[in-house]
Amino acid sequence: MAEGAGKIGKPQRPAAACTPKSARPSIVFHFLQWLVSKSHYTRRIDGVRVLASEMANVDRVETALDLIREHDPIRYSCLIRDLEQIWVWAIPGSVGRFRHLGWTCDLDKQFVETTAPDLIASVIVHEATHARLFRMGFGYEEAIRERVEQICLRRELAFATKVPNGIDNHGAEAILQSLPDLSNEGFVQRRSEDYRAVFLRNGLPRWLVSFVIVTGNWIHRRRQKKPAGTR
Repeated sequence: MAEGAGKIGKPQRPAAACTPKSARPSIVFHFLQWLVSKSHYTRRIDGVRVLASEMANVDRVETALDLIREHDPIRYSCLIRDLEQIWVWAIPGSVGRFRHLGWTCDLDKQFVETTAPDLIASVIVHEATHARLFRMGFGYEEAIRERVEQICLRRELAFATKVPNGIDNHGAEAILQSLPDLSNEGFVQRRSEDYRAVFLRNGLPRWLVSFVIVTGNWIHRRRQKKPAGTR
């Protein structure tokens, strides 16, 4: 939990973000994700699997993890328990994202390639905080979503102060001051175009991307129409 953050209430059972249940990708998305992963390099770092399409990006993530281990060992010890993998690829609408399916920290490929390791480390800290909260029983329900993001952003900023000379993390400070629309409706509205962009950036053919988007939206609409308690 972030330094300086208060309680967020009784556990209820995703700037960098988790994905709310109502906007989670379908099984079709996970199939395409599997296809993308087949061409990736992998490395185990203290039990956490790091995946990237270029070995240089695996090295950059390892350098970022080394910074966390050196300057925030308590956070690092939690991180390697809470995350199972860190995946560098083109992700939709964010530089980083936590997915509890697979306990994965996604990092955007372009972000990793163009960003200093200390900033990459701060995003990993943010996403690992999502994982820690999730394991503690705090999900990403709409009612507490804003508070969860505030905690993760504060944890990210707290890490920045522990690195010698600090980290210029004005982006996290700006998001903390003015959070985006975190409602379920807001996530769903952004989802289709974000996923379309990410799959095109990963080199998938346009016809397949269009099929996935249409199929995913159809599945989502079907789920929304089902009465509560049905499968």
